[in-house]
Amino acid sequence: MSYRTLLVVALVAFATCLTSAKVAEASFIVKAGDLIRLESTNGRISNGGEFLYKRNTVDANWNSTSLDSARTFCCEMTEFMSFGTTYKVASVGTTTVATGKTLKAGVASLYRQWYDGMVSNQSSVTIAGAQYIYNNDTQRGRDARALQIAIWKGMGFDTTSVLNAEAADIKTKASTWITYVTDMNSNSNSTSDLFGIRIMNLKTLGGGEAQDQLTAVPEPGSLGAVFCVVAGVGAFARRKRTR
Repeated sequence: MSYRTLLVVALVAFATCLTSAKVAEASFIVKAGDLIRLESTNGRISNGGEFLYKRNTVDANWNSTSLDSARTFCCEMTEFMSFGTTYKVASVGTTTVATGKTLKAGVASLYRQWYDGMVSNQSSVTIAGAQYIYNNDTQRGRDARALQIAIWKGMGFDTTSVLNAEAADIKTKASTWITYVTDMNSNSNSTSDLFGIRIMNLKTLGGGEAQDQLTAVPEPGSLGAVFCVVAGVGAFARRKRTR
């Protein structure tokens, strides 16, 4: 097999593995300047829960055929937004705007586990010992409420009153995830890339603050793996030429 053929085979194989696991991540990476709208989905809890956000790519009327979409959770308990309103992505980073809270490893890990299960079309995923159901609308709503509470807690908010108002099964699952996120926030020392998760800072078109949401970005590890494949095949080709 020639080195050119080997290079093509290696790159195709790697790309297939990468995209099959994270199709939505590859096709919809939000960036500063994007215009988006949010919609309500299962598991809304006051100003939080599992939201659908859409990015307009073609049509000013926001017709569904011209929209990218993904799902997200809120980072802030104290910020609000309106469904159907157009917002601008002011920045994508690791800090919220309203309260200046920093994204922690535990929150990023929770969202990454949930996100990977969602984009790979699993019926459910086990997150830190508790199951999140995707294929049952009623249970998905309850799980979304539990996960949102854990995310808020991991971001540093007092969730006591919100948690106490929930049903027993939601309390149990939320408490499991709160324990995980709290421990990881305290003990993690090697998660500088935050699992490829960032905070999407939204503003109104007039420049006012709106809401901070979680979003996935390309992971440094994935980009590094691409480099390693190319470099490795290149080295192999050079060895063949010098023999």
